[in-house]
Amino acid sequence: MDPYHWNWERSAGEFDIPHNFKFGHICDLPCGKGQKWNLGGVGNAIAGGCHMSAIHVYAGGQPVQLTGGGISLTG
Repeated sequence: MDPYHWNWERSAGEFDIPHNFKFGHICDLPCGKGQKWNLGGVGNAIAGGCHMSAIHVYAGGQPVQLTGGGISLTG
């Protein structure tokens, strides 16, 4: 470690994930009164006007930590 050249000490952090893509969407289900599938009174009350949503998260992996190993000659 050199206190005069701190920029030589740079590295990727343990939790650094540089590539991160998030995508979310919402879809209306085609069931209910006035839609493609009319489910009747009870069906429209339960499932009419429902939405379906999803969130997709795609991320690169965490950095690999390279460490020096030693040989243990015990026993």
